[in-house]
Amino acid sequence: MQTFELFRFADPAQSVAVEVRCGAPVTTVDQERYYSAEIVVKSDFVTGRVGLQVSAYSSMCRAVYG
Repeated sequence: MQTFELFRFADPAQSVAVEVRCGAPVTTVDQERYYSAEIVVKSDFVTGRVGLQVSAYSSMCRAVYG
């Protein structure tokens, strides 16, 4: 899985970051390509993630797996 950090806010005491993680493409019966992906939020006080499917038209995942 490839990880892209979208942004990070930080100061000397705390920080928060949002990442997108993209897996290898999956081709459906209809020949459409999708990527498994996660949006991950990390900070000193909370961490969470949401799984999703990203279409092949998403340039972020396609840039890695073409």
